[in-house]
Amino acid sequence: MKLSINKFVIISMFIIALICPIKQISIVGYFDELIMMISVAAVLIGLSKRRFDNKDLKNFIILIFIVLLGVVSNIRSNLLGSSNYMVAGIIEFVKIYITYFGVVSILGYNEDLFYGVTDSLAFVSKLYLRVAFIFMILNDLGMINMSNGERFGIKMYHFYIGNASIFGAVIAAMTAIIIISERYRIYDILISVILLFSTVKGISFVIVIAFLCLWIFGVKKIKLIHIIGLCLVLLPFVGFQIKNYIFNTTAPRYRLIYYGIVTALRYFPLGSGFGTYGSNIAAVHYSKLYYRYGFNYIRSLTYFKKNGVRMTYLNDTYLAMIIGELGFLGLILTCVMVYRILKPMFSSDTFVEEKSITTALAMGLLAAMTMMGSIKNYPGQIIMMVVALYNCKYYNRVYDGEYDEEYDEAYDEEYDEAYDEAYDEENDEEYDEKYRFAKEYKEMIKNMKI
Repeated sequence: MKLSINKFVIISMFIIALICPIKQISIVGYFDELIMMISVAAVLIGLSKRRFDNKDLKNFIILIFIVLLGVVSNIRSNLLGSSNYMVAGIIEFVKIYITYFGVVSILGYNEDLFYGVTDSLAFVSKLYLRVAFIFMILNDLGMINMSNGERFGIKMYHFYIGNASIFGAVIAAMTAIIIISERYRIYDILISVILLFSTVKGISFVIVIAFLCLWIFGVKKIKLIHIIGLCLVLLPFVGFQIKNYIFNTTAPRYRLIYYGIVTALRYFPLGSGFGTYGSNIAAVHYSKLYYRYGFNYIRSLTYFKKNGVRMTYLNDTYLAMIIGELGFLGLILTCVMVYRILKPMFSSDTFVEEKSITTALAMGLLAAMTMMGSIKNYPGQIIMMVVALYNCKYYNRVYDGEYDEEYDEAYDEEYDEAYDEAYDEENDEEYDEKYRFAKEYKEMIKNMKI
């Protein structure tokens, strides 16, 4: 029963995240916060029951330290008129990381639960990909409109999500789930590749090109030379985004990153604090810093209407938010935490398809943190759920490969004498009792290692 409840919770979190883009239902706008609340409860239970591996426990401590650093930054900068803005900023920052820790806590590194969850999520993902593929064909035939403009003469397909970049991130996460579950077929990968290309977005190109290169060349262990090679291969595909969004001095992302650095220097070594720069809540109450930097005179950095929809680019890059609100020290700590969380996806030894998609997804997440502001909401939560699933599988693999010998050694050395003694005395009852005790002790050592 316990395993089935945990499985139900994780699957529900995943499905709730998929419903988040349906903005026609007003309550759906709070679904990513609902996922975070479930995760907070799971983390608290996990901490009380010591479910976290030492690595993840250290990652969680780093997260808490970053939050404290941000609060000190708020006190030091004194830019907010209400502490509610700071709380909203904290929630916005920790949302995706708490989701990761929440799923890890629910899984508890339980191998049976892992395969139960991934089997079910793989079924959901396959169904989602097939439906999305059918609608992509209908969109290309002009029978429906599920694209927001064209690039290179190709419609930027976004399914029901409304944003092609976010759709690409979701497709990549689902592809990873299908492959991690080890229940994939070649046509599942083919559908995913076509859907990723159909978005015609930089994030999707990063993921799909990295995946195809690693898969085709059969790379099972990622080295620095592979990362450098991938970056060179990706350059022609993402050059448009880099040129127009990062190095164009009039682009909103360039301005946000530039003035994020200005903010970090102004409040060095800290930042301006949560809810003050580059975040959703900073846009909602229009931060004092925006007036100071003259953003109110730049149309794209105010609220404006496009095709009848009220929008702004003020929260268009996650990187700018981290630099501005947390400063250089906060940026370094965040990079350390993200690296530690993603490290198994790069360093683990596994079969080619799994290594290719996990590495590509990790690279996509890192690229999204530069080019997407929405990564801190439900798209980031979906990816972090996948990261948590993979890390659970990775830790179990490490346990199987490295610790069986240690368990067997403890079992053999400490209790062979008890077996011999029981055997010599020809006391079957004592023998059985000591045998059961030894078996239970071995299981106890195993649980302690996990």
